[in-house]
Amino acid sequence: MNENDTVATTEIRFGDNDRLAAMVAILLQADALVLLSDVDGLYDMPPTNPEAKLIPRVAFGMDLANLEIAGTNTGVGTGGAITKVAAAASCTEAGIGVVITNADNVSKTLAGESLGTFFEPNPDIKIVRK
Repeated sequence: MNENDTVATTEIRFGDNDRLAAMVAILLQADALVLLSDVDGLYDMPPTNPEAKLIPRVAFGMDLANLEIAGTNTGVGTGGAITKVAAAASCTEAGIGVVITNADNVSKTLAGESLGTFFEPNPDIKIVRK
C-alpha cells in the first residue's frame, strides 16, 4: 500500500503508508499485515548502533516504552519505526498479527521464514471469516 504516487495531492494526502495499511488490514479483517522497512525489524535501540539487537517477537500488550524508537524522514520513506509500531499496535489490538521486515526479505518472509519482528495479535479477538 503506497499513497506516495503521482496523483496524491496535498489536499487529499493521508499521512503515512503504515497507518493507511493498518486501517485497510483492519477493515478487511486480514490474516496478517507485513510492513516493509530498510532495516530488518524492530530493534532495542537505533539500528545504527552496533550493539542494537533485533527483537524477533513482541507479545501482545508488551511495554515498548523503554525502547529508543525514533522517527525518520529518509529517501526511502517517512515515519520510521514510530509509525510502524503504531500501525502494529492498531492491528494487534484488532486481532491481526504484524511482521516488520526488510523489503529485501519480503519473499522469504511470505514463504514462512522467521525474519524481522512479529507482533502477536490480541489472543482474545477471534476474526470470523465469511
